[in-house]
Amino acid sequence: MTAGSVVGTQEYVPTDMNDIVHTVAGSSWPYLTTETDCDLPQVRGNQERLTDVLSALLLRAERSVALAGGTSGMIRIRTWLTGDQVRVTLSHNGLDSSTSAPCLSLIECAEIISDHGGRMFSWRPYANGASYTIVLPATRTDN
Repeated sequence: MTAGSVVGTQEYVPTDMNDIVHTVAGSSWPYLTTETDCDLPQVRGNQERLTDVLSALLLRAERSVALAGGTSGMIRIRTWLTGDQVRVTLSHNGLDSSTSAPCLSLIECAEIISDHGGRMFSWRPYANGASYTIVLPATRTDN
């Protein structure tokens, strides 16, 4: 794809995942921390759809932490680069929130990430909580 290319009706342009993280993390959740790589390259994507994915994952995390009582809840979003892949991980220590939510399902999130040439993983590292990692190809710059 090239800058400004269109796949379906969605425009894919160089997109800063740190900007998306900061936009989504602008919510009022008191136990949310972010750790973003200041040297993170852009990805080629549809900013609106990528924001939808991260917003859906954050909403799931907020609901899960609220189910656990919320007082010791923690949500963390981290970005970093591994080789030529941009990674975004959202982790929380809440209870399982498998009830339907007014947001994208995990399958829909994974499909959107796949449409961007990436992958999405989810796992439960502890008895409570979950982690979701999005892996997207970094945009190469030709100098």
